[in-house]
Amino acid sequence: MDIYLQVLKTSLAAALSWMVVTSVLNWPYPYFAPLAAILTVQATISESVKKAWQRLLGTIGGVVISALISQWMSVGALSIFIVIVAGMTIGSLLHLPAYINSQAAVSSLMVLAFSQSQGYALNRVTETIIGSVIGILANTFIFPPNSVAKAEQDILILSKKASFALKKLGWALQKKNINVHSPLVDVEDLEKNTVKSIHSIQLAHESLVFNPLMTKKCRRLTEITEGMRHLANISIQIRGIRRGLLALAEDFPESLELNKLKVAIDSAADCVEDFGINLIDPSKDISLRLKTRISQAMTAQSDCLSALLQFNSLILSREIGAILTDLHRILEEVSSDKWENR
Repeated sequence: MDIYLQVLKTSLAAALSWMVVTSVLNWPYPYFAPLAAILTVQATISESVKKAWQRLLGTIGGVVISALISQWMSVGALSIFIVIVAGMTIGSLLHLPAYINSQAAVSSLMVLAFSQSQGYALNRVTETIIGSVIGILANTFIFPPNSVAKAEQDILILSKKASFALKKLGWALQKKNINVHSPLVDVEDLEKNTVKSIHSIQLAHESLVFNPLMTKKCRRLTEITEGMRHLANISIQIRGIRRGLLALAEDFPESLELNKLKVAIDSAADCVEDFGINLIDPSKDISLRLKTRISQAMTAQSDCLSALLQFNSLILSREIGAILTDLHRILEEVSSDKWENR
């Protein structure tokens, strides 16, 4: 649906730009205005402002270069070659995007070709300004971009994938099938989803810049950004648990603490999923369930640690102890005071 809204906004902005220039300024063919509007409407308003500014720079640069050269040379192959080289070179020296360099070249060529028309250069700059402004206004007030909802969805998915990855590791532990293959693929996918969620948060922040209609979303975005920080740390701890289980897999003992370790892993997994749900769709019931599960997970970790003390293996104690440390850190991430008091 978002892509269709973007198409609609872009089309409306282009049509309005043409209408304003033709009806208000009475210019017959204001191609630069709708073109500027089309290129200005972007995924976020801040990006629209950036694109509008860059496009205006390219247009002005091309106009100035062409106006200077047209004073000395008539339209021809050599003059066209010179204005395009000059326009694109200056853009490169100013480190402008490649498409802006092309814009400068197009503006130079158009102004050079119609240099005999009085006021043509100024008209092209005016059209670009009008089209860019209308593009920004259309992006601001017509279905304004809001990436906060998308960020919330990605974070909720991330918390469920993190929970599933932990449970998958617990299942592999129970089956004594810890290896570099199937049960660990979920952890690798978790890393990709963490990066994706971080990107969604960044895009959500950008969507609120220069957006006067979305100020109420800023507080909400601050909350989920903090929650994302916790989930990113949880992802790191899960990778640590994977490494610990791989080390433990080299010598699986037939002992009780492996079963208790699985219970501790599964309990932490439940806490991670409820943490995500409580973050995105908070309620008293979910908050209470999260607190209960955190308490159960702490008990499970204590039971596992107590069972571990019955064995004299230093290697076993070190490997399981490292896993329990990572599990405890996960509980710290989901049970901070900020989230307990929601």
